[in-house]
Amino acid sequence: MSIVDHPAKAIYLANRNPRLSRAEFHQRWMQHSRVGEVLAGSGPQPIAGLRYCLTVDPAGILPGASNEHDGVGLLALRSVVSIPTMHAVLTRNDVALADELRTFERAVEDVTVYAASELVVDGPETDVAVIEYARRREGVDAVEHLRALDRRPEDDALLAAGVRRWVR
Repeated sequence: MSIVDHPAKAIYLANRNPRLSRAEFHQRWMQHSRVGEVLAGSGPQPIAGLRYCLTVDPAGILPGASNEHDGVGLLALRSVVSIPTMHAVLTRNDVALADELRTFERAVEDVTVYAASELVVDGPETDVAVIEYARRREGVDAVEHLRALDRRPEDDALLAAGVRRWVR
C-alpha cells in the first residue's frame, strides 16, 4: 500500500471545561462540532469520518481501562498525507480555538495525536470504542516499539471474544 493510500487517525483526548458538568459537556461538545463543520467550508477535506465518544466508568468491564478523560474524538483521515492539513485546521483558526476553550479544558491541538491505522477485523461499527495507548519507553527505538505491538498473545483472546471491528 502506498503512503498516499495508508489510512490515518487524528485522536484527541477531551477533558471538559471545569465549569461544565458531564451532561453539559455532552451538549457543549455537540455544539462545538457544528462550529467545526461550518469552518471546514468547501475544498479538499482531510477528514473522512468523525466520531465523538464519551467515556463511561470502565470498572469491571475491561482490566486496565481508565476514565481519565471525559471523551475521545476519533477523526478518520483520508491518508497519512492528510496529517499536515488536519494539523493546520486545528491550529490556524481563532474562532474555533475560542469555542474549544469554552468546551474543553485546553486547546484540542494540545491533546491530539496522529497515527497511521490498520483495519485488523473488518466489521460494522458499534456503539463501543476501546482505545489503547502504549507509551514507548525512553531508549526504545520507535520501529522496534511498533513491531512489539504488531501482534500480541492477547490479540487471540479479543478475537475469540467476538470483536466485531478492530482498527489498530
